[in-house]
Amino acid sequence: MGKKVFVIGVGMTKFEKPGAREWDYPDMGREAGTKALADADVHIPAIGLAKRLEEVYFPDRPDPLVIARGSEALFVLQHLRDEAHRFAITYHRQKRGKRALASPLDDVAGVGPSRKKALLKRFGSVARIARASEDEIASTPGVGPDLATAIHERLTGREPADERAGGRRSA
Repeated sequence: MGKKVFVIGVGMTKFEKPGAREWDYPDMGREAGTKALADADVHIPAIGLAKRLEEVYFPDRPDPLVIARGSEALFVLQHLRDEAHRFAITYHRQKRGKRALASPLDDVAGVGPSRKKALLKRFGSVARIARASEDEIASTPGVGPDLATAIHERLTGREPADERAGGRRSA
């Protein structure tokens, strides 16, 4: 059986702290990794490489394999691990960045980057655009009355006029 350690947070850092939950860390890491692969419908053998001690954990072995520090095998495994971490970090940064830049204006047909920029430059924020009248929005260069109505309806939560009129747009 793998050695029992106290684990706080995520990563390979091991802490002994009163009241901390006792986990068999290698098993916990393998279980999380195996579950992630299964959720992605990927069925391949997986190993874990502890960062600090560079121990290799296999799913079917309770004790880690210790590879000599200077060996090429360990070097390859370290690079694989580091590349996987780099890939995951880059993916999550991009995902977080897109979420931070998302705007309700993105959901309005006809509002692309140029019109979005013009609206934000004129009003300063999406909240101020929402407080503006349709006529004020329409006076923005590149935004006509119909688009101004669509923007205003989206930002104020009103349903579009054509849905209120039973499919016909009121004049």
